Amino acid sequence: MKYSILKTVFGFVFTLLLLFQQGILHAAQPDNKESQQLRELGERIYHQGVLTDGSSLAGVVPNSPPDGNVACVRCHRRSALGGMEGGELVPPVTGDYLFRNQLKVVTKPVVRRIKRWAYNQASLDRVLSRGIDVMGQPLTQSMPRYHLNDSDLKALMAYLQSLDSSVSQGVEEKQIHFATIVHKDLPEKKRKALIETAKRYAESENRAIQGKEKRAQFSDRQNNWNSKSFRRWNWHLWEISGEPQSWQAQLEDYYRQQPVFLIVGGAVKGPWQRVEKFCESTQIPCLFPHTELPQPDVKNYYTFHYSEGLYLEARVLGSYLKHELPDSKQLVQVFRDDRDGSFIAQHVRNLMQSIGVDVTDIGIPAGDEITEVQLQKLQERVKDSALMLWLDEGDLKQFTEHAQFVEGENCFLSSSLLSESPVLSGTVWDDHLRVIHPFTLPWEPSGGIGKSFLIKEKLGNDQFRLRSETFAAFAAVSQVLKRVKHNLVRDYFMEQLEHMSEDLRETSLYPRFSLGPYQRYVSKGAYVFPLNALDPEKRARNYRWVIPAI
Repeated sequence: MKYSILKTVFGFVFTLLLLFQQGILHAAQPDNKESQQLRELGERIYHQGVLTDGSSLAGVVPNSPPDGNVACVRCHRRSALGGMEGGELVPPVTGDYLFRNQLKVVTKPVVRRIKRWAYNQASLDRVLSRGIDVMGQPLTQSMPRYHLNDSDLKALMAYLQSLDSSVSQGVEEKQIHFATIVHKDLPEKKRKALIETAKRYAESENRAIQGKEKRAQFSDRQNNWNSKSFRRWNWHLWEISGEPQSWQAQLEDYYRQQPVFLIVGGAVKGPWQRVEKFCESTQIPCLFPHTELPQPDVKNYYTFHYSEGLYLEARVLGSYLKHELPDSKQLVQVFRDDRDGSFIAQHVRNLMQSIGVDVTDIGIPAGDEITEVQLQKLQERVKDSALMLWLDEGDLKQFTEHAQFVEGENCFLSSSLLSESPVLSGTVWDDHLRVIHPFTLPWEPSGGIGKSFLIKEKLGNDQFRLRSETFAAFAAVSQVLKRVKHNLVRDYFMEQLEHMSEDLRETSLYPRFSLGPYQRYVSKGAYVFPLNALDPEKRARNYRWVIPAI
């Protein structure tokens, strides 16, 4: 008992001494316009490698050739919480880490006992220019050496002091908030499948967390190590309605009512562009929505996608024509002339123009059946041309039953527009249609852990791809949270997701999963195989995985 009391008193007094020495008990410095400008200059040095006078930051890595990319963000990352680079620990450089005494176990990002004093301007200058840290120890040779003048050093120091590792919005002491965005006008079966899968996963995660909390009561080691990361999942459904131009305001209203740490999964009618714009403006990571129309031409930071959707299939088509069918200089594309169809048709036109392929469009008005007149018109144009069918199962059935003009092996079908997986049409087209398929091959096992979860929760197999993608998105969140522990900073979470992408236990229906720094599409290719390969008797290894080079 006496030892426990002495330990508590000593810890309290020691903490007060540290706080006093570091100035935390002193009044905060005023945040005036001059200090704000100084931080902005420092931010430019950290992220862009541009000094206060506009010149480029120069750094020398010992025993290495010159490298033009020596900005701090390259290794210490956007979160400034570091990580691993080339097998070496890259320490955090946030203000609460650099400019405070570190005399305890630190878990950012790897647990190790670090004892050192706080940095000041002189010791920061020494570590940057000479590679000698505040304790007089040399850094590894992977750390560049920089020679900054006083203005640059003060600007960089001001920016680093403004950074901290406090948890992001949406994180509370006992719970963490997530949201899934769903459009109210989605087909009811699709909407129901998405919502119930997300809700059931959150419930199952909370059951697991409850078990960990109980075990922590009987284990000091587990309690000290993990208790700060035991947070209940509070899942929110953000339902939006109306046209895309109204979504931003609706989402902002949801966020004002309850900030969330992440947006996980979701689906809307049409392109994901407006939701992605909201995520960028609020800096909320969005993980793996179910969409065929992301915006690959825009380099956004906060949204991760499974693939580029139909845009990926268009690029695979272009690459296949260029390398496998180089004599095909004409393409006829058939699509529904609605908002989604016009998006992908325009993208294909621009893409094919870049490789010298002329495109003829045949748009079928939304809601209309495919007519004999349209088929006749198509037959006249398709001779000596490649054919791309952006059609769903209903339209494809009409098309293959009534259209008989087919030659060669230059007719292509998008499997993403089918409800689940390609099916044989039972017509002459089976021997000529080639499927562009960005998922696991239909005759190979897929779904893994997600399929077991659906069975366990008695959720059924309807809308399996949507359910599988939703499960995989939430499973990724769970796995990465275990890695970041209580360092619940959004940018750090995203960096760890990049690092862990190839080790994720569940990848939905996507056969190849990988991310590099700042990459946002985890699957980068698609299979191309003949439709008749769905028949085991006709199956041969005449399929290939294509990563588009255009």
